[in-house]
Amino acid sequence: MLRPDEARMLLVSVADSERVAAEPVAATRLVAGCGFLPLTVRIAAALLAARPSRSIGTLAARLDG
Repeated sequence: MLRPDEARMLLVSVADSERVAAEPVAATRLVAGCGFLPLTVRIAAALLAARPSRSIGTLAARLDG
């Protein structure tokens, strides 16, 4: 399990620092929704990288249920 700051750094490294900076609250919700698990955060970040038009908030909301 990653610390919250480590999970955000992983998200930034795969998705894009500008996107994460533009949606900081959603990014926090996303990594929390991933349980701060490295593989889950990596998969979520890869999904965001593959779909640049999808917002972090949209993906975080899908994880919320």
